[in-house]
Amino acid sequence: MLPGQLGHIFVLLAFVASLLSTYSFYKASFEKDILVKHTWLKYARTIFFIQVAAILAVFFTVYFICSSHYFEYLYAYKHASKELEPKYLLACIWEGQEGSFLLWSIWHCILGTILIFRAKEWEAPVLRKYQPEVIICNSPDDRHPDHARSANLVADAAFLSGLKKIETFESGEIQQEWRAKYVLHYIQDKYHKPDFVIDISEVIEKKIEAVKAYSTQFHNPELDEPQTYISTPGFLDSILYRSKMLGRMIGVEHAEGFLTSKMIGFKSLDALIKINT
Repeated sequence: MLPGQLGHIFVLLAFVASLLSTYSFYKASFEKDILVKHTWLKYARTIFFIQVAAILAVFFTVYFICSSHYFEYLYAYKHASKELEPKYLLACIWEGQEGSFLLWSIWHCILGTILIFRAKEWEAPVLRKYQPEVIICNSPDDRHPDHARSANLVADAAFLSGLKKIETFESGEIQQEWRAKYVLHYIQDKYHKPDFVIDISEVIEKKIEAVKAYSTQFHNPELDEPQTYISTPGFLDSILYRSKMLGRMIGVEHAEGFLTSKMIGFKSLDALIKINT
């Protein structure tokens, strides 16, 4: 097989792999099931490395054609010469527009590879350092899209933190894997039927005080700001209404609902709130 034909095959392989890798990363970014998400990520990364190998093969094929002075190929005829030293033969690869595109593709491969390997190290170290037993984070589905993205990032990090094969370091020493026992999601603006609720009657005032710490976000007649969804006068009341509704269902004044993908376990029935409702 001629080197030009071989290079053409590698170009097609790189193009197809880039499309499949992009699609797999896209699917992974919107997948909520963490196991399915990591399956898509595994596919995406594997196909990306196939793309990397194909692009490198194209690069070395072009270099082989130029350094071997196969002037029957137009690119070598235009940009290579028998008088060029090897280092200049290497540089002539990206002299033309096609070679420039190839060079940028190589940089894309290098940066992508760095990000793939470094991403695993960026996601897990904090959890491995502080080793929380329970993580409480945003709702996985809410009116504000950042809430769902944040929830998915935390859930992913909690999963990756427990994988022994992912190595992370602190102060030059390898960290031990750590997986939180529970990842819980509090319910925000969009209502979800909670998987369980906790009596917060004794701390409801503290909760409202903490919410009001973001004073510029909520209704304040002294501020001359345009009204938003959460700055309406009744928004803070809706927080109390919901906690009262959930509290009424378990026989207390106020309750907070949580979502979890993991089954909750109790050591005994003594943990249950025993009030007639």
